[in-house]
Amino acid sequence: MKQTTTLAVSIFIFFLIIGLHPAWANENFTPPVGLTPDPGFPVWLTPDIDNYLPLRTNQTSGLDWLGSDIDGNGSDRHWFIMADDYPDGAIHLVSIVDIPGLPEVHFHRSNLTPTPPEISRLPVDPDNGYDFEGISIYPWSDMVFISQEGTVDEISIYTGRISPGEIIPGESSYCRAGEINFLPGYISNITRFELPEWDTVFGLYFKGNLGIEGIASSEDRLFLGLESPYDFITRIFGQKSTILGIWEFDPDNFANEEENELLAAIDTADWEPQLGCIIETISGLDAIDSHRLVGIDRDNQRLFALEFSDEYALISGRTFYLDCPGPEPVESDGCDDIDHSPDLIKPSLESVAVVPSSDPSQGDVEEYYIYLTCDPWGPGWGLNEPDWGCDGYEQRLRSLLPALYRYTIPADILFPE
Repeated sequence: MKQTTTLAVSIFIFFLIIGLHPAWANENFTPPVGLTPDPGFPVWLTPDIDNYLPLRTNQTSGLDWLGSDIDGNGSDRHWFIMADDYPDGAIHLVSIVDIPGLPEVHFHRSNLTPTPPEISRLPVDPDNGYDFEGISIYPWSDMVFISQEGTVDEISIYTGRISPGEIIPGESSYCRAGEINFLPGYISNITRFELPEWDTVFGLYFKGNLGIEGIASSEDRLFLGLESPYDFITRIFGQKSTILGIWEFDPDNFANEEENELLAAIDTADWEPQLGCIIETISGLDAIDSHRLVGIDRDNQRLFALEFSDEYALISGRTFYLDCPGPEPVESDGCDDIDHSPDLIKPSLESVAVVPSSDPSQGDVEEYYIYLTCDPWGPGWGLNEPDWGCDGYEQRLRSLLPALYRYTIPADILFPE
């Protein structure tokens, strides 16, 4: 896999906040960084860039990296699973061909969703359908973790079994577990994953449509992030922390629930000395390994990266402020004399997937690609430019989301210690 020699993004330190943030004086505090999207991003998650129809995903809330390879044209390609929190519970197999400045998004299977009989295995009201908020591939076997939200009684974590599909990986394939063995066809055998002290960690905070949105796994760890203990309106008026739970499980036998053990339950306010802020929401998580974690704080438009000790004390942490322009207008929008994409007000960044720029088994990774999806959830979607003068674009923005963003970050910037 070829290395990126020049950063595709502008990375800049927010020096102006030195005098504004009292935590700067703390020697443990690592300065935040600002990121702009890679060239060609964001892109609509639709198959037709000119007509934008039909939509291929409705409300992407879950995203995870399956692996990378080289396609038949010699281009780098990254494979993902996307999960919708739409009632049909759509789960998609998607690839992104990494053509500089012109990324190509391909939907290879429009729906990996568990078949209708599977819904009887979940405590889900069939009239309301699924509400998948997060998904995490476990590449060491044929398993996947899925977070179901919905009503308070439905909130839980499930495992599923992935059957091989007809699509074969290309050359030089790799994933977190080594070489890609197969690409998925269907997900079945949905089973609730029982976690000790689940209610102790999260039970007091669950509400309808407010549950586990951040989910990530390493070879023997499961990381779960609560969206927030507070509704959006409450959080507007002050910083409120949230909860991260970390469990150990038996990688050789998911059904061996007696081996599941709670390792840590962390209030994100505990990280403030090293992050310089409090993480209020966890709407997406991804694990580099058992001790390094990346997440998205949706309501503050902020990425965070964490490195833990063996006891899950925070060794280092850094936040990233994200520039989130809208996807580029097209000619049919009628946006006269527009030379840039508009900035968006509080885009709903719902999921994150971290992709190494090279095979980790072959040596240190120099850069990571951070993929983020935005779904159509309000109340923040809108333009930050009142004089934009392009009503057609704004209407399409609201009706055609979700969109996909990517940012490139050097490894030593993502994890500075």
